Amino acid sequence: MNAPLSPAIILGMLQRERERRDSERSLMAFVKHSWDVIEPGIAFRDNWHLHAIAEHLEALSRGEIENLVIDIPPGCMKSILVSVGFPAWEWAQRPELRYMGASYGTDLAIRDAQKCRDIVLSDWYQQNWGDKVQIRAGEDQKTKYALTAGGWRMATSVGGRATGEHPDRKIVDDPHNAKQAESEAERESALTWFDRTLSTRGQSRGAK
Repeated sequence: MNAPLSPAIILGMLQRERERRDSERSLMAFVKHSWDVIEPGIAFRDNWHLHAIAEHLEALSRGEIENLVIDIPPGCMKSILVSVGFPAWEWAQRPELRYMGASYGTDLAIRDAQKCRDIVLSDWYQQNWGDKVQIRAGEDQKTKYALTAGGWRMATSVGGRATGEHPDRKIVDDPHNAKQAESEAERESALTWFDRTLSTRGQSRGAK
């Protein structure tokens, strides 16, 4: 016969369940709870602009916004919210979603894709959503990894590979660096890639 659970154990179970529900409902709660995985050893600093970004991403997830532009200075956690936390957060409820992330440098896109992967593989995430979010064996690469439920995360550069893919979400995070942004030719090159390549890579099945 199993011994009865102690009040402390029951309280811990209830707290973990509340944390799981809060994290599913709120992107900001999700990022706070996974912060030690995203930026280990660095204290989380809250601010109103983070909530504004998260609320807009949540509206996009619900289908209330089709396209979203976020224009803020560097170092304001835009990439962490949009490119790292958002895909992992949506996967917790919709693991079939497919993401293409692009930046002016492939290394930056890979960095954020790997941080997102770190969240998914963390003990915290797996304890809460590991029953439906698992990375598929044999399809776990730096530039692209896939989930057993059908979702995937791909990293590329602006001007790089995008053809042949059909993402549900297309994230362009910093299409050019500060020096490139001063060049009209670089700006036009990024716009041409966006208009002629990325914009035609829509999903072939309706994202719910």
